[in-house]
Amino acid sequence: MRYGTGGSQSSETAKTQRIERLSGSGASWTLYFPPKEAVSFSRAPLVSVVGEDVVGTQSTCRFNVPKDVAKALLKQVKEDGVPTSPHAMETVLEGLQISCAAKRLTDLVNRRDYARKEARERLQRAGYSASAIEDVVERATRGRLLDDDRFAETFIRTKISIGWGQGRIKRELARRGISAESVSGWPEEYFAQGEELERAWELVARKPVSEKNGYQKLVRFLVSRGFDYGIARQCASRRVEEESEE
Repeated sequence: MRYGTGGSQSSETAKTQRIERLSGSGASWTLYFPPKEAVSFSRAPLVSVVGEDVVGTQSTCRFNVPKDVAKALLKQVKEDGVPTSPHAMETVLEGLQISCAAKRLTDLVNRRDYARKEARERLQRAGYSASAIEDVVERATRGRLLDDDRFAETFIRTKISIGWGQGRIKRELARRGISAESVSGWPEEYFAQGEELERAWELVARKPVSEKNGYQKLVRFLVSRGFDYGIARQCASRRVEEESEE
C-alpha cells in the first residue's frame, strides 16, 4: 500500500474509470478503479483511494490497493463510517488487506498446494502490501495451510511419475524457494540408480532418432528432463545403436 500526495485525476482519465466517492464526518475520499482493459503482466492494476481536504493534510493523499480491498472498503464504510484522516484510512485499509489476502490465499490453496515463496509471489502480483503478505503467509504456515515439506514431497513424487529426473526436479524446487537437499529422504527414498536409468530409457526407447546429430539431440532431451548426463549418454548410445541395427 502506498501513501503520498498528488493531484486529482484528469477528466480524460476519469472517463475510462469507475469512480466511487465516500464522504462523511467532514472527510471526502474518491476511489478510482482501473479501466477494465488495463493490463499488467507484473502486477494487477490497483485502485487509487484519494482523499482531498482530509483531516491531517493540507492537500491530497493517496493509497493504492488491490481491487478486492477497495470493494471491501465500500462495504465497510456503510457500517463503520468514513475514515476522517490519512492515518485512520491507512489503518482500515491495512486490516482489509490482511483479510482479503488471507481469503485469496485460501482460495489458491483450495485449488492446489503452494510453496511459501510461490504464495508470496502470487499475493505480490495481486498488489497486496508487504506487511499484509508477511502476516498472512506466516499465519498460514503456523496453521499448516502452507507447508514446504508437504509441498516438496508431493511435487517430487508427482514429477517422478511423469518422467522428470533429479536435476529438473531440483531446479524447479529451487525456483519455488525449496532446496531439494532439505527434503527428508532426498534423493535415496525417491530415486534408485536403476530406476532412473529405466525411466530415462522409457522416454527414448521409441523416440525417433534424427539423421543429423541424433545422439546429441537425445542427450539434450534427457538432460532437459532432469536426468544425469551419464544416464543420458548411456540411453542415447543404446537408442542410436538399436536404430542402426533396424
